[in-house]
This record gives sequence, structure tokens and C-alpha cells, in this order.
Amino acid sequence: MTYYKVLAADGVSPQHGGSGKWFIPKGKRMGKWMPAIKDIQPCARGYHFVNIEQLPQWIGPTLYEIEVRGQVIHEADKSVAEQARLIRKVETWNDKNLRLYAADCAKRVLGLYEKQYPKDDRPRKAIQAARDFANGLINKDAANAAANAAYAAAYAAAAYADEKTWQIERLKYYLGVA
Repeated sequence: MTYYKVLAADGVSPQHGGSGKWFIPKGKRMGKWMPAIKDIQPCARGYHFVNIEQLPQWIGPTLYEIEVRGQVIHEADKSVAEQARLIRKVETWNDKNLRLYAADCAKRVLGLYEKQYPKDDRPRKAIQAARDFANGLINKDAANAAANAAYAAAYAAAAYADEKTWQIERLKYYLGVA
């Protein structure tokens, strides 16, 4: 199974704390193994990572494939390992693909919103603006203005658990993962 780690560009975890800085691979070489952490505990101690099915809730700036060793604890939304290293940066994890993915997810539930608010076209326009910005057709200010109106559609997407499977498959598409 392939495992992933979401990091900020500087190698620090951008979500839910964490103070360690990961060893970023240089060129085609793998990153160095991070120091072993004993007595691992999810959300408290160890190197946290996800699989592709867990990835949609951990989206962040940079994505790496990782390798783990030692004790591992798997949970429903993430896993934690005693030791890990970054193998390679996932180059298809980029602003364009993440914006298109978000637009795809919002479009899937747009009908739910429009059924309740048939005269409100702001979410539809925001979804198109996100696509246009991802494809370089509009500037950031125009995209941000439209995005503010799309919050309702995105909130509706989070409310439907059955969308998770579709979101995972769509994310795999943009990452080029089979």
C-alpha cells in the first residue's frame, strides 16, 4: 500500500500541530529516515500519515509518498508510525489539480444546493471561477470573490458521507494513482 504525508513547503506539518521538520528528499534520492519515536500514539506521538482513502480530509500544500517502519497503528482517518521517511514528492499534487478537484467535488453536490435555493447562482459561478482560475483564465482577485460565494455548496458536500468514495476516486484521477 502507498502511504502519504502532507507537508508545508518547509517540511513541517501544516495541520493539527506537530513540531518536527521532515528531511526533504533532494533530486531522485529518498529522504533520510526520521529519528525513531517510541511509545507512538495517534494524535500525540509518532509520524502521522494517510492512505489514498484518507487523503481527502488532509489536503495541504505539498504531498509526499512515504515509507514507514517499526510499530504502526492504523486508525480510520490516519495512521502513525515509529519511523518514516519521505520517498518522493507527488508532482501531480499542485494548485491546478487541487483547485479542479475542489471544483469537481462542489459540482457533484451543487444540485442539492440549487434544489433548496433555485435562484441562487453564486455557487455555480464560483465553481466555474475556480476552474477558470486553475486554467489561467481569470486572476486571483476574481477567483477569491467568486469563492466566497461558494461556501454554501462546499458545506453541503461535507454533509454527505456517500460523496467520500467519489471524492477519493476523483483525487486518484488528478494524482494519476490507479
